[in-house]
Amino acid sequence: MGDGMSKAMEMSRDDDAFLNESPRSDSSGGSRPTNGSPANGTLIIFDWDDTLLCSTAATGGNLTSDQLSQLEQTVTATLRLSMSLGETMIVTNGNATWVQDSSRRFLPGVVPTLKEIEVISARASYEIMYPGDPFAWKRQAFQRLLQRRLNQGNSGKITNLIVLGDSPAEMEAAHQATKVLGDSVMVKTVKFREVPTVHQLIGQLNKTQHELRSIVTAKKPISKSLEARKLSSNLTHMATWTSSWRLAEAKDWSKSGRFVDSTYPSDEEDAKAEVSTWMFAIGDKITFVAKSMALKF
Repeated sequence: MGDGMSKAMEMSRDDDAFLNESPRSDSSGGSRPTNGSPANGTLIIFDWDDTLLCSTAATGGNLTSDQLSQLEQTVTATLRLSMSLGETMIVTNGNATWVQDSSRRFLPGVVPTLKEIEVISARASYEIMYPGDPFAWKRQAFQRLLQRRLNQGNSGKITNLIVLGDSPAEMEAAHQATKVLGDSVMVKTVKFREVPTVHQLIGQLNKTQHELRSIVTAKKPISKSLEARKLSSNLTHMATWTSSWRLAEAKDWSKSGRFVDSTYPSDEEDAKAEVSTWMFAIGDKITFVAKSMALKF
């Protein structure tokens, strides 16, 4: 317990340094090439697993090199577009090297682009402080990034925060993180389909490319979800098409605890235990993928 407390105190001190460092500087002291500009007020944060990489499908071993190549090109194009519209980052609940390792394994062509953006492991930063709570890892990471922007002279501007990911908890984490910052943040969320096939993920990313500029320039908060249009079994390849997806209105994730409360009613005595199980399940997804990937090397 002493070691954990010491580590937590050390991380708290590190937060102070983090909040004042350049968003372009990495842990090695080198500089990260510019992507977007913090000055324009837009911060775009992507999840990684099943948002940019179809991790679940990829570790099943059923993807062809052509499919991965198509996904690789689509991910690169999506990130490049995002970088042209605002400061772009990836925040993952995987370990510190998960994004780079899995990209080298499945999407090597994306690696050069990853070197131009900030990739943050929420798990590596906050797992000790919030053991078994992936929701808290993301919430704290988002809050930390937003606070850093304010400390760097953006306090007079509204931060235009766009969060894209496949987890409902992630959408809520974005809103929870902004509550301490008041009206200085406008939150826009885009929820991806959970556990997508490679065709579905490519289609979602193509639709995202088509809609991202209008999402960024919108003057009000947005809560959207990507929904597939119904396709017959012989047309599943069309799931990659932009026209096969629509951006639908989603629930209001700003309502505190809505996802957890609606999933685990408060009058159930074992609700807390079930929530804990749900949180571990999110972490287990990443652990399973990591182990599967290791076996393939």
